[in-house]
Amino acid sequence: MNVIDREKSIRRNLNSLVKVSSKSVGAYLSSNLPTDLTESEYILLGYISLNEGKSTCDIASSMGLAKGTVSETIKSLIEKGFVFTKRSENDKRRFFLYPTEKAKKRHEDVKTCFKEIDNSFEKGITTEEKEIFIRVLEKIENNIVEGGKNGQ
Repeated sequence: MNVIDREKSIRRNLNSLVKVSSKSVGAYLSSNLPTDLTESEYILLGYISLNEGKSTCDIASSMGLAKGTVSETIKSLIEKGFVFTKRSENDKRRFFLYPTEKAKKRHEDVKTCFKEIDNSFEKGITTEEKEIFIRVLEKIENNIVEGGKNGQ
């Protein structure tokens, strides 16, 4: 296999892995978690649970999402009782987001699901193989980032 075929193979296999794992994770979560939240809401809820006290702008910037998209999703999470706001003491126009107790409970359920998913993905893989896989993925990620910086 020449270099070009090998590169195509890595890209093809990574694309396939992403598609299969996304589909599998989505199916598992939808069958093991309440369906009162959308996937976007679960993602933002997880972020807010791990990063209490961030503003909508902070979240949008950190996650690389449009502020309007984040605002709409947060509005829904507030209406559903998963998130509450506190006004900034320094700037009355800013609000900071916090998870409710309901959200903290749900976040624990999500973490449990992801532990189960991780265990199923890692079945039959040795610790050494996982470490090698992670190192290779980190190198690929660095190559992608560097290629983007250099316009490649």
